[in-house]
Amino acid sequence: QPGSHIAAEEYLTALKSDPSAIGLSEYALTHSRDPFTLFFAATMVRELVVDQYAKLGPAEVIRIRDLLANTFFDPQVYETFTQSQLALGVAVLTKRAWLDTPPETTQQFMENLRQAMTAERSRHTLRATVLLGRLLDEFSNRSSVTMGIPSTFHYQCQQSFEVDYLLEYLKLVLGALHHEELQGDSNGRSEPLQRQLMSLVEQILRWPFSETGSKTKPDNDILCLLSLLTSQSDEPNDPDEGDQVPLTRSIRPILYPQKWSSVISSPEILDLLFTYYDKYVANTTLATIVAQCLCYLARASEPTFPSPDEHYQYLELFCGRLLALIWTLQSKSRESLPGSCYYHIATISRHFLGALPFSALLAIPSMREYLDTLHQWTLLALSRIPANPTSDSHDHVYLNEDDRSWIQDAYEALLEMWVTLTTSLTDNVTASSSTPQPARLAF
Repeated sequence: QPGSHIAAEEYLTALKSDPSAIGLSEYALTHSRDPFTLFFAATMVRELVVDQYAKLGPAEVIRIRDLLANTFFDPQVYETFTQSQLALGVAVLTKRAWLDTPPETTQQFMENLRQAMTAERSRHTLRATVLLGRLLDEFSNRSSVTMGIPSTFHYQCQQSFEVDYLLEYLKLVLGALHHEELQGDSNGRSEPLQRQLMSLVEQILRWPFSETGSKTKPDNDILCLLSLLTSQSDEPNDPDEGDQVPLTRSIRPILYPQKWSSVISSPEILDLLFTYYDKYVANTTLATIVAQCLCYLARASEPTFPSPDEHYQYLELFCGRLLALIWTLQSKSRESLPGSCYYHIATISRHFLGALPFSALLAIPSMREYLDTLHQWTLLALSRIPANPTSDSHDHVYLNEDDRSWIQDAYEALLEMWVTLTTSLTDNVTASSSTPQPARLAF
């Protein structure tokens, strides 16, 4: 009824100081399906349970967590804002009780989540991926602000989740993406699921690994991609975020745990991601997420792999797949290529070359061909930038304002990359005459 959600909000807010507030929130979660009532009940019970954790104990917290999870998966609860608050509650309570919960209880919860994700396109599949995304957000957060407890707790939870589940879920998500690719969907019904699955891959690849000490904080190009992606969503965009910064800042290689090397270097995985990019290049939202994933994989460092030889094999494999993608895009009609793909290729290339050991530049057989092709890609981007923005000549008539902006950014990124690459080569060649130690390209 009109105004009922306002009354529910006022009522539930007033209940926070009531000793029976948790019980009343549970009652609302069990018996009500009004989206606003559920939203505020989930918010209140999450806050109260965290505050009263010592009094309630882990078993009671897990029971309330399971109630939130059951409500989250209820098909009658379909409003996005309500689902989001329920998923947040599940993630926060799971983490709060993580170190005190018996291993078998945690394993059962994670197994239930795995089964929901692998169900044959059931109504639970997409929701399970949303919940996993919330868990990844919560467990990757080392800040003590979230729950008001010491940062050591957050670090221990992050490390435990990382060691016990992170690689397993990366394999699971990649397998689900492969399954969706094989299934196909001419009506586009699986696109939200594919987008969510690819977002999970991106979240996992930028995990702040405790085991290796590697920090995978997004570089400026990634932040730019994220801001561009956000600006095209339905969410409000923060005008203070997403400004591009100079491309001369150093690219940091990523040190993944060595046990991840067989997954990261798998030709099937790289083929899957590059195939997804080619297939969905016109879908800027999905293509941007795939580009983010490829930027992270482009920066996998040598200690990630068992030996330097395996690292070089990986670099050669990545270079070959990236080269093939550029060839495929070049073979398409210029009018069919969205402006975003020019920037994506520029960004992936910058991350690949920026994290590349100088010795690899000489050792990779396809490197010369890749650089030649990247040079052609730069000229192609330049040819699509109209000298006069209002010009309707040639193919400029096919470019909307967004495409022109993407291509302009891509050309500037590529141009700066070439200048920096030339400078780096000169510096490294000079240094190599006196120092045998290989240096990384100084992007």
